[in-house]
Amino acid sequence: MRNILATAGALSIILTALSAWAGCITECTSEYESTVDDCHLVNGRDPKDADILQLCLENAKDTYASCKYECGSQGIEGITLNSMLFN
Repeated sequence: MRNILATAGALSIILTALSAWAGCITECTSEYESTVDDCHLVNGRDPKDADILQLCLENAKDTYASCKYECGSQGIEGITLNSMLFN
């Protein structure tokens, strides 16, 4: 019985972490899409602005990757998604 309760508790923690992670990833994706749209609006479609646009898009991609990593670093009771996946 104690093993069942421990397993249920662990599953509850994991499900809570996954739910928080999914919400965080959704926020990262929304921010990334908004930033990409802003890159195109600010830098236009003029070929002479291609280098600036490319830099803006690369920065957006890097920020998105960092945001997703930070989502995995969020922990619940000392357990992080990164630790579950990468350890």
